[in-house]
Amino acid sequence: MAPMKYLLLFCFLLFSCSNIYAYEIYLSPNGNDNNNGTITAPLLTLTGARNKIRTLRRQRTINETIYVVIGDGKYFMTEPLLLSTEDGGTADAPVIFMAAKNAHPVFYGGVQLKGFQKVNDHLWQASIQSQVGGDMHFDQLYVNNRAATPARAPNKDLLNIEKIETTYLDSSKTKAEYTIYPDAAGNAILKQLSNALQKNASVYFFLKWNTLIAPIIKINDDYKSFVIESRTLPDYNSFDKKTRFFFAFNNAVLDTANEWDLDNKGILSYQPAIGETPDNTNFYLPTIKQFIIAKGDDDAHKIGHIYFKNLAFAVSASDNLLKGYYPKQAASGIEAVVTLDFAKNVSFYNCTIAQTGQYAFWLRKNCEDCHIVHCYLHDLGAGGIKIGEPDLQKDNTDLTHNITVDNNIITHGGLVYPEAVGVLVFNSPANTISHNEISDFVYTGISVGWVWGYTFSPSINNKILYNHIHHLGWGALSDMAGVYTLGNSKGTIVSNNRIHDVYTYDYGGWGLYCDEGTSGIVMKNNLVYRCKSGGFHQHYGADNVITNNIFADNLEQQLQATRVEDHLSFTFTHNIVYFTTGKLFASNWNKVKIITDSNCYWHVKGENFLFGKDNFAAWKATGKDLHSIIADPGFENPAADDYKFKNLNAAKKIGFKIVSYPEAGVYGNTQWKKLSQLPQERIAAFNAIATKNSE
Repeated sequence: MAPMKYLLLFCFLLFSCSNIYAYEIYLSPNGNDNNNGTITAPLLTLTGARNKIRTLRRQRTINETIYVVIGDGKYFMTEPLLLSTEDGGTADAPVIFMAAKNAHPVFYGGVQLKGFQKVNDHLWQASIQSQVGGDMHFDQLYVNNRAATPARAPNKDLLNIEKIETTYLDSSKTKAEYTIYPDAAGNAILKQLSNALQKNASVYFFLKWNTLIAPIIKINDDYKSFVIESRTLPDYNSFDKKTRFFFAFNNAVLDTANEWDLDNKGILSYQPAIGETPDNTNFYLPTIKQFIIAKGDDDAHKIGHIYFKNLAFAVSASDNLLKGYYPKQAASGIEAVVTLDFAKNVSFYNCTIAQTGQYAFWLRKNCEDCHIVHCYLHDLGAGGIKIGEPDLQKDNTDLTHNITVDNNIITHGGLVYPEAVGVLVFNSPANTISHNEISDFVYTGISVGWVWGYTFSPSINNKILYNHIHHLGWGALSDMAGVYTLGNSKGTIVSNNRIHDVYTYDYGGWGLYCDEGTSGIVMKNNLVYRCKSGGFHQHYGADNVITNNIFADNLEQQLQATRVEDHLSFTFTHNIVYFTTGKLFASNWNKVKIITDSNCYWHVKGENFLFGKDNFAAWKATGKDLHSIIADPGFENPAADDYKFKNLNAAKKIGFKIVSYPEAGVYGNTQWKKLSQLPQERIAAFNAIATKNSE
């Protein structure tokens, strides 16, 4: 793996043409789309630049590169940039949207609000009707470059359910009213939600691996229950006594710093944080959902050879949450602020997307040879990047494929839709997800494949390489992993990744997770540590290879396998398993059909640990691990997450090949690497949740 490969590729794409710009179209925050687009008479909007290019092409055939050069400053978008086949370039004459030299332009998908007045030390208000106009509904507010919190209760913790009653609303049982009886803390909050305001209150429910958002349609007179309406939840992921929730979008619970609420008269209320004043606080209200939509006509007429470099996009809206949100795994149905369909060679380099209500990128229908490289995606309402389509197509020869996601920072996501994923590959083959820093998500880091079981899946030959994936879960949802896979995965490699700190609410926080039907995958050279439910788990699958990995210091158990099947489930060889707490393996590891050999196992308290119910000699007598050893692997300082070797004796005995785990994550200059590091206060907050929930 050559980390500079994609950086050099972009340098070639962007600068292989003559340094004398054939066409330069300029944008400035002080421009006007009625101008001619020169440096002295710049345009204002991306759409204006697109229209200018169309005008030039109508005048004559253009065989040179077109540069849209964007000056420094803030640009406020009132509509997304819509690009179609006619807007593309060619390999020799691409269209390049890029920041001017030393410029840092930012495109905002909303408006900056003014006029906040101090009501008291804990409350500011502004009338925003005239500033926004039209639709007064919104779900997001961004304050000083962070997402503010819709007024909620409780402020940090979640409430528990004592009892649930279900009333079906149709004979087919597709819709239902759920009467929720909360715990005592929930009863107290219900009393705060007055009847006059309850129509503006919604509830976030945390199910097993996703969330449901539903408006309250009734609060019962005794304040001991409330009613919501929803599509019926499936039995395997419905309400139970482990479901937790909080109330939101109601000014009766506006009571802590960084919370906001909007009343029916257009008065926006905000509770400031310490040090904030109306003069030093910026408010941005999103008014559009998407920044860029690039769509070709069909497979034979794709949009292509368009490149974006050194641009930033911030502040976008989500769907109307007050109408509710029905859960889907990985927030798979949520849109993205940049969406590509029928695209080839449409790529992004060194771009920033932040403060979104949705995913950042979706390379959806029949995209190929597109690149997302060295981008900073953060403060995301959903996840980072989606690739392919969730629905299997009748013709699976025209799938999105050969997408490169390399050297990106993807962090602090799931702020609106907690089940969103850092990088999500649906039904799509031959993609490379490499050298990314993926952290601070409430659910899975990388998810690959979208077929459950052994039926046909096109998600083959994907490469998940050298990623640093960490601090996932936050004790909120369950059933997740650093890398999660589904279905036939022939030719897919998950290699050289560093995965740690996956902490769930209930069950299922693994480092590597081969879920339903994962088959033909190779997982090798990975370092996995400090995951709640184990370093590796296979629910069920066939012919997977798990080799040359380090599984260390995972909490409840190190290894897990669930479904017993007649075929070979997986091969587990040349791995090092090192632990201080929990069991060696759980569930049916001793029953599934596996080949396990030439591994090194070690518990810090010594050799007297069990392989299920057996000692090592009895375990080997079953034909397992005949050439494996129990020995201290000789790590440098595992207590400080240093898994380099100071002693290679054990590694040599099992044929373990030494891997340089610091190579996982982003590459480049010191500033870029430093930006990828999760702030210490976030790590401390994560550790506090893990410690509290483990007590």
